[in-house]
Amino acid sequence: MSNITNNRLSVPKNPELIKEAIAKLQEINDMLPFLTGLTKEERIGLLKMKNTNKLFVRDALDCAKKNPNVLPAYIDIDEFEKDIVLYDELDELILSFEVTLRKLRDTRMLAGSEAYQSALSIYKMCKTASQAGVAGAKSLYDYLKIRFKGQGFKRAREEHQETKFRIVKPG
Repeated sequence: MSNITNNRLSVPKNPELIKEAIAKLQEINDMLPFLTGLTKEERIGLLKMKNTNKLFVRDALDCAKKNPNVLPAYIDIDEFEKDIVLYDELDELILSFEVTLRKLRDTRMLAGSEAYQSALSIYKMCKTASQAGVAGAKSLYDYLKIRFKGQGFKRAREEHQETKFRIVKPG
């Protein structure tokens, strides 16, 4: 267990900052009105461009631009190129978002860990105070220990013993 005094985060409550960040994200959504959502089925059914076939896609575009007479008139090379350019631009944007999203998730995880660690320390202090007979500590400890009811080694051992000796009749 880490030292409870080793607090890596100390950020004051600031709902306005969160509201502002959410508004900025909405601004980005508004700037990109062409963004679309896909159903699960669509995601499964679509061909996916991966690093392994990016070069093929670019080579196909190069061939199409240099030899348009080989292709039927209904193949729109300009639209094909727009898709590639958009893919590249969104790839860059996604990378930036992923870095930010990773930091958001890591910071949330750290904040949660520090909060949970503090809660466990308070629980243990209430337990110790209750055992020492400190006035009011028993009711606090009894309230907090409800969270741990049915957990732990004893319960797991009882469940294992119960399963171990259960007779299963063929069906």
